[in-house]
Amino acid sequence: PLLQPGLLHQVIQTCGLEECGELVVLATPHQLEGIFDLDLWRADGPGLDETFDADRFGVWLEVLVDVDAAVAARTLAGVDVRLVTTGLAQHARVVHLAAVPHAQSTDDDDEVAEEFESVKKSTFTHDVGGYRFSSTRTDSWDAIVAMLTALNGEHRDYFQRLLRGWIELSNDGYESDGLDDLF
Repeated sequence: PLLQPGLLHQVIQTCGLEECGELVVLATPHQLEGIFDLDLWRADGPGLDETFDADRFGVWLEVLVDVDAAVAARTLAGVDVRLVTTGLAQHARVVHLAAVPHAQSTDDDDEVAEEFESVKKSTFTHDVGGYRFSSTRTDSWDAIVAMLTALNGEHRDYFQRLLRGWIELSNDGYESDGLDDLF
């Protein structure tokens, strides 16, 4: 807990993230945020803007969950929810189960039902805590599901804050006509 995030990041870089799982789960949330800042944001070249590395975030989740899903949830529950939301939104979309059309849909719901059916057929889905998660990529899916299940069970407040931001990102850009701003 006394080591600087930069030093821990150097150890992880030297030994390899997959080999440092036991060390990573001992890191404080502050240290982990600092390591994430160093490890997850990358520029494609000198002078270019840094972008979030979703693949690397998935590896981090896998390493944390491989040690213990409950420990991974506890560790991530201390990290800034916006950072975790950003990472998870790169891997999956989320909707509240109440918004998912059921088998008996009306004519008005047909378009929405078709959208959900196409998502369901083309991705992995999993329901946790009243929400449906649909993967947009398959890597790290098992780790994400395990971590979400543990967060829902042990860190419900954090889980709810995470989902509010994640739903917002999942639905971003779907109403190009501005009708989503109506009361």
